[in-house]
Amino acid sequence: MNCAPQRRLETRAAALGLGVAQTTISECVLSMEVKGRFSLILFVALFLAAPAWGQGLIFAMAGKSVDDFNFVTAWQGCQQEAEKHGDSCIHIGPSGPSHFRAQDEAITAALLSTPLNGLAVSVTNAEWLSTHSLNYAKQQAIPVITFDSDLSSQFRHLRHGYIGADNNAIGRRLASLARELRPQGGRICLMSAVPHDENLSARVDAVRDALSDQALPVGKRLEGPVWLESSRCPLYNWDNEERALSQLHAALKEQQTDIFISVGAWPVIDAIKFRQTIQASPPPQKHTHSPAILIAIGAPIAAQKELLDDEYVDAFVSIDFFEIGVRSYQHMKALHDGAPIPSETYTEVKVLK
Repeated sequence: MNCAPQRRLETRAAALGLGVAQTTISECVLSMEVKGRFSLILFVALFLAAPAWGQGLIFAMAGKSVDDFNFVTAWQGCQQEAEKHGDSCIHIGPSGPSHFRAQDEAITAALLSTPLNGLAVSVTNAEWLSTHSLNYAKQQAIPVITFDSDLSSQFRHLRHGYIGADNNAIGRRLASLARELRPQGGRICLMSAVPHDENLSARVDAVRDALSDQALPVGKRLEGPVWLESSRCPLYNWDNEERALSQLHAALKEQQTDIFISVGAWPVIDAIKFRQTIQASPPPQKHTHSPAILIAIGAPIAAQKELLDDEYVDAFVSIDFFEIGVRSYQHMKALHDGAPIPSETYTEVKVLK
């Protein structure tokens, strides 16, 4: 096994004052090569570097991106709850759009540099993480839970429990709203980030199952007769809000969409740009109507709530990420104390109209 990538990671981390050289890590302890970029390690260092840790326990929340408002909110919930007990909750992960390799590198860097007592992960790519950083966490006997996005069933032996919204329920709720708004059915366009994202794919498949009134094969599109997916959909924006808005504009311009469903908040991250995109779309043709727009979101801010009031969005399905963070700390703390936790803990989902 080539251990040079690990040695480079340790050298860079040590140069940043992370003290990796003082940890009890064997020369070739990882079963994979860590191809960390200096910028990523530096970013993780901003969260982890400190002269010495306090007396409390240290837990980590690893979101898909530390720039994402929802994951920041989850970490804040974890940290506030941890502080009540004299513990710490740190936020780790890559900056910018989510990517499973970047998330894996950030988790690995944290495991190498920080005496973690527990780790909570929002899963990007279950197979990759399970055969890399999460496998290493298991070797080091660090308890792992998942939040927001769970591991697929064949890898759940690596986590003790899941905390977050029921992603299948989110998809069914979006489908129910679609039926309310367009009881006659019609053309539907679904938007997600990437094809392999665990929780987002579950939402997409749940929408399809609910609208077809049957359990479709994973990834199978709606083909009628009541509900039909537009030819260019689903749209994958690769976690990029500008691309999401461009794709939304194209979908509306074609005037072949009766329902537009985004299983994440990308189109409305910037509420002003979303308004401009809708306003720039052509008006409905005679005897037609504007597409209904449904979006899964965290806790909407004021500018996003105004989109409901002004009828730019028909409904939000809202997820409480702060509560997810609170529960994540509680479950990691319980595992550290030797107490059992449920395999799944579902948090509340609300419909906002």
